[in-house]
Amino acid sequence: MKKNDTLGIPVLSPETLPIKQSPKLEYWQILVGLALSIGSIYLAIQGVNLSQVLSAISGAIPVYIGLAVVVSFATLAAKAARWRLLFNQQAPTFQRSFAIQNIGIFLNSIVPARLGDFLRAYLMGEENNQSKVYVLGTIVVEKIFDMFFIVISIVLLLPQVVFPNWVSKPSELTAIFVVIILIIGSLVAWKREVVFHLMERWSKVLPHHWQGWILRQAGNLLSSLECVRNTRQLINILVWSFLIWALGFGTNLLVFWAMGLTLSFLPAIFLLIVLQVGVAVPSSPGRIGVFHYLTVLALSVFSIEKGPALSYGIVLHLVVFVPLTLLGAYYIWEEKISWSRIMRTIRLVKLREKN
Repeated sequence: MKKNDTLGIPVLSPETLPIKQSPKLEYWQILVGLALSIGSIYLAIQGVNLSQVLSAISGAIPVYIGLAVVVSFATLAAKAARWRLLFNQQAPTFQRSFAIQNIGIFLNSIVPARLGDFLRAYLMGEENNQSKVYVLGTIVVEKIFDMFFIVISIVLLLPQVVFPNWVSKPSELTAIFVVIILIIGSLVAWKREVVFHLMERWSKVLPHHWQGWILRQAGNLLSSLECVRNTRQLINILVWSFLIWALGFGTNLLVFWAMGLTLSFLPAIFLLIVLQVGVAVPSSPGRIGVFHYLTVLALSVFSIEKGPALSYGIVLHLVVFVPLTLLGAYYIWEEKISWSRIMRTIRLVKLREKN
């Protein structure tokens, strides 16, 4: 078995765990998602003249829509380039990172509980003969960098925008949570040898067969934090993360122009925060309804009426979700991944070593 060069920690070979999730739980997740979607759609269209909404959508400026779609594709490419940088062991090629990432993002948009991230870890781990826990750790680190830039956005807006209560409370909780995660993550990353030895000591109270499993998983997770210990690697990740944030902001701004909304960069950043935080919570397939209602609420802060805001939300949703849907579906077809295999894989709730 391979060992981690720094810690001497055994690194897992490919793992699987075909533990099935309760069908009742899946049905409840689907039902809750559908109820949330229907409720959000009702709230979004209530009191809106739908013929005016359709007229506004048909009047969108094609050039700006086209540019927004290009930027949306560029965002996905930038995310794939950044994901490669998070690997310290056998970094995947950009092509493989792009393909597997888009499969995961696509599945996150149509199945509950962000299970596409687990499939990403499984597929990349299988392809690179790496621990799925290690790969999943890189995805967690990726999310932390995204949350860091959300907090930076909140800080930038605070002096210039009065946040309504429905935004201020979640924003405060998000900021506090991210700061705590960053502090803990930084301490663990820089003192990971100490953390691992502490875990070795604490694991002695567990049955012997559990000790080895837990320490292997801990070692794999700690290895995924190696990227933040390398200054050059960390700077590169931060640069790509900023680019991803800027592209998301740019997409919002281009769709503003396409819909004839004369709004500044502040609403574009505010909307980015609201959508990033709002759709991060597992909800309806494709975020249909939830995405649109959040857009209506966010733009109401800047005195945009419900009709134009809903028109904008529909167009922005298409600009963002059509590219990832097309790419995700294409790569699932190219990889010859059956739906039954997807469902077996995303039901993994933990991982174990397969000797």
